[in-house]
Amino acid sequence: MDAQHELMRGIWGGDFVSPIKEDLIIGGLRVLDVGCGSGTWLLQLARDYPMNHYTGIDMSPVFPTNTDLQNVEFVQADVLQGIPFDADSFDFVHIRFLNTAFTEQQWEEKVIPEVTRVTKPKRWLELCEFDIDGQSFGPASRRMVTTLTSYLASKGINGLISEEISEFLESMETLETVYTEERFSGLGKWAGHLGDLAIKSFVSAFRGMRELPGWMGIEEEEYNEMVNKYSREVEDVRVPSAWYPWSQMLFKEYVSFAVRSRSNRQMNRRNEGLPQHIHEPVPKSQNALLRESIVIGFHFST
Repeated sequence: MDAQHELMRGIWGGDFVSPIKEDLIIGGLRVLDVGCGSGTWLLQLARDYPMNHYTGIDMSPVFPTNTDLQNVEFVQADVLQGIPFDADSFDFVHIRFLNTAFTEQQWEEKVIPEVTRVTKPKRWLELCEFDIDGQSFGPASRRMVTTLTSYLASKGINGLISEEISEFLESMETLETVYTEERFSGLGKWAGHLGDLAIKSFVSAFRGMRELPGWMGIEEEEYNEMVNKYSREVEDVRVPSAWYPWSQMLFKEYVSFAVRSRSNRQMNRRNEGLPQHIHEPVPKSQNALLRESIVIGFHFST
């Protein structure tokens, strides 16, 4: 199983947070995964809830060309050019791990409006995004994070955009009941299985950014050693405390539910109809190094 996918399942206790499980079991829904990549999340749902139809879109054809599932289709498409489906086409629209793919303007003016457009009335839109943040870092961690955020900024991308996604959703006149939640867990093998998955995911992501060494003006060998130092540093800290301030590394994720209103925006900020665990605040653990968030809202059509 994909490490990031397994990590998210472990942290959130499943493949989604939106209260749609019963509907998925009954079947007849159309589900869209925007930026589906290899299709891991979509294929998981298609196997677990086979009575629905699943569509994945990605601008790069990295998804499977053949599967043994008849209820899944993949389409090469760029959300910035428009999702190639009519308005109100999907019962559940899902996005995750695209925080470094778009500029703030693209998120606000293109991505959020487009995924909202294709979501059916009274159905769900869920966004899962993350960022690396922290109260303080060790030298290797600080260098890696600063390098990444600077590189993204040079491309006009805000590496901490996940902090603003809820604001973008709330600015949509057709969205209401936007809800945000954050969760924390450890980063590194010392934090158990999920912590191990988390550091593996980050190290893999850093190693996959092959353009970074050239942008930094260093050799690939030196860059790889930077990543190695970062990986070792998070393992050096077993128990977060004031003595090890760099241990407060955070990983943030957002998820959102949305509903489109038949009248102009009806601002109902109550969490009625949400699963009970969504209402309960998530305590910030004293020994947490990894942070995620969820954003939830409802989507009604005009």
